[in-house]
Amino acid sequence: MQPPSSEAPRNRKLLPWLAVAAWAGLIFFFSAQPSLSTGLGIWDIILRKAAHMAVFGVLSLLVWRAVRQHDISNAPALAIGAVTALLYAFSDEYHQSFVEGRTASLGDVGFDLAGIIIATALAALALRRSGRLRSASRRTG
Repeated sequence: MQPPSSEAPRNRKLLPWLAVAAWAGLIFFFSAQPSLSTGLGIWDIILRKAAHMAVFGVLSLLVWRAVRQHDISNAPALAIGAVTALLYAFSDEYHQSFVEGRTASLGDVGFDLAGIIIATALAALALRRSGRLRSASRRTG
């Protein structure tokens, strides 16, 4: 019988980062499209802004999950996830400035940030309720 491989823990830590890379790649792919208009009028704008919020909220949570694999506690990992997603949002808008038919928009970064804040707040609330995130007001003596 062979001893357990040290590859298993390494692979377990790699998978969340692969999810981050895949999601970031998906964002990059859609940002490289000349137009994402659906032709639905006002609903087109609503759907696209909601998509901004959703994809960057998910990115922040994926980064949080990946960072947690490295023995970093939940609160700092959530902050790292949020900041990383926000930085990617800025780079995404910069990328769009080079795509024909697209423009960079700080307003879109605002929608991205809103999604990041909502996702991070919901995760923090869930963690606090489960006892895995301590409130700043609680002090251990």
